[in-house]
Amino acid sequence: MGKLDRLVVTLAGAAVLVGCGSAGREAPVDGEAGADADVITLQPYLPPLTLAEHLAGADDVVVGTVLAVGEPERVTEHTAGAARPFEAVVTRVRVRVDDVVRGGLGTQPEIEVRALGGSAEGLTVHWPGTIDLTQIDVGTRLVVTGGGLGQQDEAITPMLVLGEGPGGFADISGMATDPGPPLLLDDVLALARGARKS
Repeated sequence: MGKLDRLVVTLAGAAVLVGCGSAGREAPVDGEAGADADVITLQPYLPPLTLAEHLAGADDVVVGTVLAVGEPERVTEHTAGAARPFEAVVTRVRVRVDDVVRGGLGTQPEIEVRALGGSAEGLTVHWPGTIDLTQIDVGTRLVVTGGGLGQQDEAITPMLVLGEGPGGFADISGMATDPGPPLLLDDVLALARGARKS
């Protein structure tokens, strides 16, 4: 499987495309250039899950520290037989792995967290209710969950992101149905190490 094929699999695992191209063209957002900007709106592919369900059910649960936050970039993949190319905007965050609670990313000292969303080169991708990864500060500690199609080489497509702030770790991805107050890392890890769904 080629590098771009893996990228498409990673991106396809993150959301369902609702609209794109001229059919999905909407008003420009956040200073995006002119009325010719394309807007893609995504809907989550997972059913609504609680924080505990996300942590217990994820294939990969990683605790790490943000080393670098990239700018959103537009990616285009031409797939044989497709009527039009696959297009998206991806933001990449480099994370030092401090602890692997579960999953196959334990051999990597660093991973890349790749998430859909943002604006780049005339394309805006919205995923209502999710975090703009460009707003995460270098040095922030995160708990990132992913799974299934999300794991590619040393990268993970996040399904839930908890960020450390005053009082502990809180859902900054908007994916948990019951985000609640911040939790201490030990409490997050206890939920993640709890009984897994089969």
